[in-house]
Amino acid sequence: MRTVEGSQKSLTFLLEKYGFLFVLLFCLGVFQPDLSSKSGLMELDFDKMLSDKSGGSLKKQLFWIGFFIFFVIRFFFVKSLFSKSVLNKLYILSLFPIIALASSFWAEYSSFVIKRSFFQLCFIVTVFLSFYYCCRREGLYNSIYMAVVIVFLMSVLTILMGTGFSASGAFSSYLSGKNLFAINLIVLVALVVFLIKRYGVRKELVFMLIGLVALLVLSRSKTNIIILCFFFSLFFISFYVSKIIIYVLLFIILMVFVLVPFGSTSFGIDWNPGMSMDPGALTGRGFIWETLYFDIKAFDKSFYGYGYGGYFNTGVVPFYFDDDFSFIKRITSAHNGYLELILQFGFFISFLIFVVYIFLLKEMKESWQSASLIIPVVNNVTESSFFRDQNLIWLFCIVLIVTTCLRFDKDNNKFY
Repeated sequence: MRTVEGSQKSLTFLLEKYGFLFVLLFCLGVFQPDLSSKSGLMELDFDKMLSDKSGGSLKKQLFWIGFFIFFVIRFFFVKSLFSKSVLNKLYILSLFPIIALASSFWAEYSSFVIKRSFFQLCFIVTVFLSFYYCCRREGLYNSIYMAVVIVFLMSVLTILMGTGFSASGAFSSYLSGKNLFAINLIVLVALVVFLIKRYGVRKELVFMLIGLVALLVLSRSKTNIIILCFFFSLFFISFYVSKIIIYVLLFIILMVFVLVPFGSTSFGIDWNPGMSMDPGALTGRGFIWETLYFDIKAFDKSFYGYGYGGYFNTGVVPFYFDDDFSFIKRITSAHNGYLELILQFGFFISFLIFVVYIFLLKEMKESWQSASLIIPVVNNVTESSFFRDQNLIWLFCIVLIVTTCLRFDKDNNKFY
């Protein structure tokens, strides 16, 4: 039997209203700041490795499992918040961790796969329901507002400490690299624009937007500055035009990184995007990609991959990365979300995962949604952020799905 909601001053109500704030801050890296001096890409990868290895820490387990249990119980036992459309999309999205778990049957490091699949389920459900609750409980405005203010304060702190800038002059604030910080800023910009779209142009939102863009410029992250320009360009044009543009772009990217390499491997042509790039292009990504595609072919992983999370950060350096005299030994991701997915699930399953994700977004009805989709689509060309727990871009992908389940009443400023 479903129970009714409690008092608006109760702890459960406040967690429903502001739970997304804690989830957002966790993914922004606020709870684990890096206040040391900053370095480059290889140090960034090393830090990511340490972060991934600490994924089994008691703090992370308590945080995600605790929120997972809380939101699931509240969703199924509170009448006013239960929604069949939300439940249906959550069921479909839950297929991702189920597929990840199934990959443990062919993965070499099955224990890692099972553990990471479980935490991916916790992550997806927690982000999905916390954002949904936050909107329904009218806590979204304050949550995003507070998150932006905290990022500003952390940035000021690192400037005062003299640790916010790298030797090259790029600003990465409280994170280990400028690209990580820039990604955070882009997602926050998109969320602030979402507030403007819903609540109208307010002075504090405009100031926050200007401040976030200024920090992005200071980060000197060219790729993410370009992504932000794409976002605003698509936001201000017709929804249908922006939707067509983003779908065409995604199709081209999937052709280049998934379909064509798979076809070339199947027919013995042997081509991948890394082969058409200088090895040092995009900070060594050309060499990394070519090595990974070669690995997939050499070990016959085209159809099934290595299993979810079964390639990097398993405690064993991948065979073709085990070179003491090369930077590649310290690489802990494919630096391409499309290729990373292929490594884990093979070409066919990876393509299906992207198809299912786009299917979940089929109810997009406004330019903010289509424009926002450009962020994960382009970001995953140079970074591995799709379908990764505790990752802000993946959080944003889930948020986009939730927005298709909500309707906003401008007269009452409420989500339904």
